[in-house]
Amino acid sequence: MSGRDRYGAAALYGEIKGLIKDISSGETKVTKRRATGARILEILSTEKNRNKLSELGISNAMARGFSHAKAKRYAMTVLWTPVIQGALNSAEKLVTGKCKLTADDVKLPLRLLHYSDKSAEGNRVKLESTCKLPQKMVKRILKFCKEMLENDEARALAEMEILNTLIFVCERVDYVAYLGTEDILDMLSTSEGGLFREEVAISTASARIFGAVLESCRELGIGLHIFMSMGFRMVAKWCRANLDTASSSRREQPYLFRGLTALLRAHPEQAITGITKFGRWTLNYANRSYQNANHTNRHIIHGYLIAHM
Repeated sequence: MSGRDRYGAAALYGEIKGLIKDISSGETKVTKRRATGARILEILSTEKNRNKLSELGISNAMARGFSHAKAKRYAMTVLWTPVIQGALNSAEKLVTGKCKLTADDVKLPLRLLHYSDKSAEGNRVKLESTCKLPQKMVKRILKFCKEMLENDEARALAEMEILNTLIFVCERVDYVAYLGTEDILDMLSTSEGGLFREEVAISTASARIFGAVLESCRELGIGLHIFMSMGFRMVAKWCRANLDTASSSRREQPYLFRGLTALLRAHPEQAITGITKFGRWTLNYANRSYQNANHTNRHIIHGYLIAHM
């Protein structure tokens, strides 16, 4: 990194630190808070700026004796943790304040979270992903999403972004590793809450949460027996409600059956009760949908049928 580039990156980082301080302050007025958030997003949504900050952080970490791989993770964590924390602080103050909420008020920390992952070169699901936020931050993000879904005004403004954030967390195996039983149950409850909505985008996102969190848990070796009954009941209820349209290969189907297959493969003996009670609905749906399914969906259904048998 040349001296000129380092100087430019250091100036940019200094601006980011000042903006974080402003947006985190409880004394910052609403108009300034929103303008500050917009400026942070403007800077970090630009790939060139993210690269500059990344290179600066890596260079500084390597000067302290880190290997290149560790320096990349350290640099991204040091950059993004306070940024997202500041955005969450700001969003929570705006939500609990007396001002009228805007979509950007709720979406800011969620957008920044997704940009943090772009610094990981698109590697979202592997344990070696570059940008890894600490456990406390990931749990705070989940808490924020849950609270926003329970807030009618916030949910109306940003429901899809909130659900996409939950999908993001569920597909990151290293983030799912942070979760406890209650966190996973919250994810499944959120999934169930949106699965039967009429809006296809909402029901599909809800199905993705279900499939992603269960597949990640199985990859990590997390015991899934606690979620067996709930998972079977959810998928069977959906299959029963949509049995007449099974041949049309609904968008929710592959995610639900991937999650169900993860349950079956993780605990085949403990799945007997679920199969006995609910299996006729899931099996019937799978058989009806198989004939007209595309290659990918056939592969998913085939995997489920093998696990079921």
